[in-house]
Amino acid sequence: STAVARLPLVASGVAGAKQIDTLRRMLEHPEVQRRVPVLLTHHPLTNPKSPLAVRMRGLTDAREILALFQEFPQALALHGHEHHREHEVLASTRGGQVHRIGATSASLVHRDRDRMAGYNLYKIIAGKGLVETTARVWDPVAKEFILGRVPLVA
Repeated sequence: STAVARLPLVASGVAGAKQIDTLRRMLEHPEVQRRVPVLLTHHPLTNPKSPLAVRMRGLTDAREILALFQEFPQALALHGHEHHREHEVLASTRGGQVHRIGATSASLVHRDRDRMAGYNLYKIIAGKGLVETTARVWDPVAKEFILGRVPLVA
């Protein structure tokens, strides 16, 4: 959990030393080492560029958590918080990739398709990692979820 109580209009988060240490020990387990780890957090593992934005809505210890995942050849870090559908590919220290993927609210009706209510689907293959990401996006006219996209962050 990265969500913590804050003053009004402040939405920054923190995992804290205890949770990071527990995560580190879990990731060191031999069974986990053979797999593609998937982490679900409220806040993304990459922060805004502005120090003020990090203090207002970022994740204080994002670098520490991301560094743990970058030790895997393939890893997946899923989050909400920004309510924006996006996919960022980060390099791992073992020549692979850490996929950071943001999801929208499942119920927010929004004019921006990348913020519209929906959910993401992931196809993960052992030894290859994430091979496909698709979105199901709410169509308010058809009143159903339709095929959408998860845009890559440049």
